[in-house]
Amino acid sequence: MKFLLTGLFFLLVCSCSLKEKKATVRTAPDIPSAWLMIEKDDYIIHYPQTWERQSRSEGVEFQLFSPITSSADKLRDNVNLVIVNLFAKMSLERYVALEEKNLKDKFSISVTGKNKYSVDGQVYYQLNMRWKDGNCLTQHFYLKEKTAYILSFTYNPDEMDYMLSEGEKILASFKVK
Repeated sequence: MKFLLTGLFFLLVCSCSLKEKKATVRTAPDIPSAWLMIEKDDYIIHYPQTWERQSRSEGVEFQLFSPITSSADKLRDNVNLVIVNLFAKMSLERYVALEEKNLKDKFSISVTGKNKYSVDGQVYYQLNMRWKDGNCLTQHFYLKEKTAYILSFTYNPDEMDYMLSEGEKILASFKVK
């Protein structure tokens, strides 16, 4: 009987670990020395001086807005951080799956990519999404203990490439302490 229970436990552990996706290792970005920094007790992020910072609003730690490039700008690219205190520990995979379902149900958004990455040993998930109007959203999900960090970059993919590049570099500069 002990052998049977041990075997079942081993199969359960193996089947659960097979579901966990391996993280692709990425190199940390080179941050220009002229960039500004937001540093808190639990995270750090860098951003260009040309981006406008707005402090906390309800549920949002900070918002960063790209400069207006023309009067035709329909959407001002932006990065924001939301910190969620969870009631219990859960895996990053489980949390991302719940958030992905919530986004699809609530906002009629389609997921165009989902990847797990590691930078300097810090693991996160990246979801790439698109709204029906063509605007895009990239989110990075981090978990530490019972705290989730959701870093979002909203942008219009038809606008200038350097804005997209800057937004992605801002996301890549984020670190949970």
